[in-house]
Amino acid sequence: MKTRIYIGTASGPVQVQRIWREAGIAESMVCLKRTTETLPIGTAYNAFVKSPSGVIERIFGPFEEGGFRLELSDRINQGTSWQLAIFIAHALARDGQLAGPEDDYQRAVWLTGQVDHDLKTGAVDQIPEKIYAAAPPLKALINEGKAVLIFAPEQNSRALASASLPSGIDVHAVTSAIDVLQTLEIPLESQSSRPKLMQRQTRDYHNLRTGHSNEPHRAKRTLIGTVFLLLASGAITAGFIVPSIFSANEPLPEIVNTIKEKVTRAETKQTQVLSTAEKLPPVALPQLTISEIRAAPGGGCPAVHFGASAGVASELTETSIGEYASSPGVETCALAFTVTPTMKRTYMALAIEPILGRYVENEPIPISLMGGKSITAPITWRINLPLVKNSKYVFKLHLLSAQNPITADILKSVKTENFSADDDANLLSVIALLTVVP
Repeated sequence: MKTRIYIGTASGPVQVQRIWREAGIAESMVCLKRTTETLPIGTAYNAFVKSPSGVIERIFGPFEEGGFRLELSDRINQGTSWQLAIFIAHALARDGQLAGPEDDYQRAVWLTGQVDHDLKTGAVDQIPEKIYAAAPPLKALINEGKAVLIFAPEQNSRALASASLPSGIDVHAVTSAIDVLQTLEIPLESQSSRPKLMQRQTRDYHNLRTGHSNEPHRAKRTLIGTVFLLLASGAITAGFIVPSIFSANEPLPEIVNTIKEKVTRAETKQTQVLSTAEKLPPVALPQLTISEIRAAPGGGCPAVHFGASAGVASELTETSIGEYASSPGVETCALAFTVTPTMKRTYMALAIEPILGRYVENEPIPISLMGGKSITAPITWRINLPLVKNSKYVFKLHLLSAQNPITADILKSVKTENFSADDDANLLSVIALLTVVP
């Protein structure tokens, strides 16, 4: 099945457009589209490819002498979170199933994650930002009738479940690159019925230069190398050593099935598929609405503070992911926070951490926003800004939700900045940064 591969970045999805094996180059490189511009991650990509440091040549080789030219639709300048997407792209390109920008395709796969020597996935940063940037283009693909899948490391499953995604996307938290291959039904070994795209390109290039083919010798080397690599892969992944030595004349399918069985048996943790109910609001995340309250025409902030006037409330929208700011050019007298519980997580706790400036509690925070009482309807709490104002206020908001009561110790840890939602599987956390210029 022709498949587009997208690398998740905070700037938006980056498509893997083409992977081409080039003879006569010493190192693999990453280029912007089909231009001659090379990207800074080329050195890290070459290390990811080349044996013994990397995995591409070890798992998908052997290849003719040379290196790969990897073409991306946009720039990626640093990091290693591209590794999982690139590994899967190589598996597809090997069998001629990696869709380029002008190819017809049936599905799109968005991935982020590191891959180690044993093909295990490693956690990455900025999952919420990457998902936020990917949501509109992925939604457009769904509207076009494409199958859309998302993969991220299991260590990031909490952030993945908390992300707001369009409906119709299959979301997977995985422990290894093998999990992704199995979900996408991509074989670890090459399919004999399909051409090995990258090897074929190298062979054609070689024949063009020399005028002859070394196919008989190469076929034997490829078969022996494939068997050896499959055995090595099975031994590494499953801890299984095959005691016999296979020759090139022994039946390859039986060997392949044995290795696949051992690899599958070794994968004790199955791919975690996040259901729609877990990944989409309102089930997964609590809802936090922030409003600024200004004085009514002809009034002032004292009237708002002392209850003579309700003031004029305006809901704030995000200026960027997780960040809010007051409206410029108006005096903000107070701030209102409205918390809406989720269907499954009805215990809520709100903590405000002053970063710059202070606030005044006109009324104490409601007990129902301290984590010990289950709530089923929205609750609003308001704070006042001092009448003698600073030039700027910055507050960090922590909103916790849980299926069970939230303890006082957890609330205390939030206020002392020693809290992480990852420490408790029962908790989900929303963090917002609010800047007020009175």
